[in-house]
Amino acid sequence: MKFLFDDESFSFEALRAAGYAAYAGADLGEVLVTCRDIPEGDHDAWSTRWAATAARVELIGRDAQAAGHRVSAREALLRASNYYRTADFYRRENPAQDTESARLATSSQQTFADAVTLFDTPVRAVEIPYEDVSLPGYLFLVDDSGARRPTVLFHGGYDSTRRRDPRRTGRPDGPGHGCPLGRAQRAVDLRRTRLRRAPRRGRALHDERGHRAHHVPDAGAGGGERPVFFRGQPQRVYDELTSVKELIVFREDEGGGEHCHEGALLLFHQRTFDWLDTVLGR
Repeated sequence: MKFLFDDESFSFEALRAAGYAAYAGADLGEVLVTCRDIPEGDHDAWSTRWAATAARVELIGRDAQAAGHRVSAREALLRASNYYRTADFYRRENPAQDTESARLATSSQQTFADAVTLFDTPVRAVEIPYEDVSLPGYLFLVDDSGARRPTVLFHGGYDSTRRRDPRRTGRPDGPGHGCPLGRAQRAVDLRRTRLRRAPRRGRALHDERGHRAHHVPDAGAGGGERPVFFRGQPQRVYDELTSVKELIVFREDEGGGEHCHEGALLLFHQRTFDWLDTVLGR
């Protein structure tokens, strides 16, 4: 679906940023005023405008925290973290030497880390062993009783970080993106996963990430009725699973057809967690 931009990649990333409003990770007015000053396809303006919004919202959070307004501080810092991530998204031409990219990534990490200390339920930073490195993540707990409960292990996609979608799922970074990419370059055999259809710029970004992370030409994953990037991949994953499973396709006519059902986070969580309740209840 078109959202604020004619440029398909900009439209998708703007929708992605706005979608986290469902869990206090964005505010629609902030997204609208940021995007209205970004010319179509202008990656420099994209980074500048989103960084400015992120800095302004972070200041709201810092001021609220200093004044003892815990909820306001938490929500502003979560939004700032999302906006810093969005500002950094297209800065991929020379990431190793891009000091602004490093600043934005660090700011996204720090604002999120500060926000989770203000949650109403415990959140713990964890390190998950993986070969000769570790994968950082967050463990979101119902309470601090130590009682055994079913646990959902949720990892993000190709350009995700563990700071996305904090309210309902805890996301560790996987090898090849987020913090582990900076810690070590891990070769992962994803050669048979090819990009099916993508905007020119979107494909270029994924190709750059594939080259850096996996030393392969391209790689990816999929989702949604109208996938922007990876047509057919959800079915391939489903076919390989041997556990209890169900393939859920989010339709375009219900607002969930974009790649990774961006813009339909509440619908995704309703179906996912209702399914888990049913399976675990059995």
